[in-house]
Formats: sequence, C-alpha cells, structure tokens
Amino acid sequence: MQKKENRGQPMVLTSGSIKKQLVLFSIPIFLGALLQQLYNVIDAVVAGRLVNEDALSAIGVSVPIYLLFVSVILGLAIGITILLAQFFGAKQFEQIKSLISTMSIFLLVLGLMMAFCGAILAKPLLQIT
Repeated sequence: MQKKENRGQPMVLTSGSIKKQLVLFSIPIFLGALLQQLYNVIDAVVAGRLVNEDALSAIGVSVPIYLLFVSVILGLAIGITILLAQFFGAKQFEQIKSLISTMSIFLLVLGLMMAFCGAILAKPLLQIT
C-alpha cells in the first residue's frame, strides 16, 4: 500500500524496489485477466446449460470476430503507451495531458464506429462460415 501522503500522486516505476514495483504494476493486469476468464466461463455455462447447444456454438463462432475488434483497440493502446512513456521520461506533463485527452476522444469515436460496423456486419460475417 502507498503511504497516505502519496495518494493522488503518480506511481513512479523508475525508482525503488523493482520487485515491489512489478508486483504493484501487475496486480491490476492480473485481476483484469482473471475477471475476463471468469466472464468467459460463466458465459459458456449459461449458454450451454440454460439456453442450448446452439447458443454455446454461436459464442465459439463469434469469438474470432470479437478478438479482431479487441486486437485493434489493444494495438492502438500499446502504441499510445509508448508515446506516454516517452513524454513521461522527458517530464513533458502537458504533452501527457494532451495525449490522453486526444487519444480518449479518438478511441471513443473508434469504438463507436466499430460498434456501428459490428452491428451492421455481424450477420453477414457470421454467415461466411
């Protein structure tokens, strides 16, 4: 845990104990992955047992399409973190604020466009197989 006087301050990963910093940095990533896997298991159980086998098959068929959308957003997010790290290392905090606001708007618009395209193209894409 961080001391009370450090709350609200950014976590500096470039100084201090490397092991402690890695553990603190990896906890949210681990918890996010764990929750995603729990969601997938619960989704499969609900679809397979409470609906029918066709529903479970539909989930399996749609996963590659879902992963395509997630991969695009994840790739952009990884690129953004590179710029963020460079600005942070150069202590260009105004650039960081600008980057975060610009990328937040861009990713929101991209997400809405992908949702719209997904809604329109879902049926044709699923009928390919």
